[in-house]
Amino acid sequence: MTALCLTTNPGLESVVAAEWRERAQAAGCPPATPECRPLGIDGQVAIASEAPTRPLAALAGQMRTIYHVMRHCHQFELPATEPLAAIRQQLLQLTIPEMQAAERFRITTQRSGDHAFSSMDVQREAGAALVERYGKTVDLEHYDTEIRVDAFDRVCLVSVQLTRSPLDRRHPQLYAPRVALKTVVAHAMLRLSGLAAPQGRLLDPCCGSGTLLLEAAQLMPAWRCYGSDRDARCVAGARQNLEAAGVAERCPLQQLDARDLARHFPPQGFEAIVTNPPWGIRLGRKIDLVGFYRKLLTGAWTVLVPGGRLTLLVGRKRAAFNRLLDQLGLFEVRHARAIETNDVHPMLFVLERRDRP
Repeated sequence: MTALCLTTNPGLESVVAAEWRERAQAAGCPPATPECRPLGIDGQVAIASEAPTRPLAALAGQMRTIYHVMRHCHQFELPATEPLAAIRQQLLQLTIPEMQAAERFRITTQRSGDHAFSSMDVQREAGAALVERYGKTVDLEHYDTEIRVDAFDRVCLVSVQLTRSPLDRRHPQLYAPRVALKTVVAHAMLRLSGLAAPQGRLLDPCCGSGTLLLEAAQLMPAWRCYGSDRDARCVAGARQNLEAAGVAERCPLQQLDARDLARHFPPQGFEAIVTNPPWGIRLGRKIDLVGFYRKLLTGAWTVLVPGGRLTLLVGRKRAAFNRLLDQLGLFEVRHARAIETNDVHPMLFVLERRDRP
């Protein structure tokens, strides 16, 4: 039995499960029901299958809604007293085939909950135990195997991380601002938008570094994608990233304010708008968010075709955003879910344009 763990943003577990089922069915893999949030752990999806580890891991490595693939090895409950000693003792007794074949290894830890120890404490104890058990060398940079020893409240999970780099690093990042949309989140937004038509026109009016456009260009190669941003640096940087990915010709960009969509684009010119506007947290703190959302919604209604989709993340002023949806009557809410990204919890909305307000 192979047990894999796939990591994603909390709130996107069901999107990962759906993508896994699609890929597994297409690949003819034995049936395996994904388990979202195993042991109540946010941001994880467990896969148990009779198939060998190697082909399953290769299939998971093609996914676009996850960051890492791990092979689950062992789990145990942390005692209230001397938990670090328990971690050391468990690892001294654990057989990990990847450690037997490796020359150098490293330990990484994700920790969540109220603990009297730090992640560094876990790594130190676990590393010492595996050095004693296998006689291998710890090397944080030039390692052959990465062992995860994670502590979630009173549960400790031991896994082998099979992905060396996060799977979301799949696009050129010549321009990489400090605050940018995660590629995994961008892909999930596009999937949840339900854009089933073979071709169409998509707009991202807050394109930032171009992450959504890069994902859309790969996910929907027959669609024409348009991007804009009020910040000239973002427009120039996004153009650099799109050119490096070879999709700039399919994704024309311009500098403009997302509050002025109806002034710059033709009525009913797009089948979809997918965007990540300022949340008023790290970016846009001086913006009147309620006024911004009002203008964005009315402009989006003008430039979308009837039945077109508006998918966006809303950070602060969510209650006000919901009131605007009711007051304006321009869109139906087709989907809404809270997610976590960069320690912030925005709401992901998928809205459908009504024929008449």
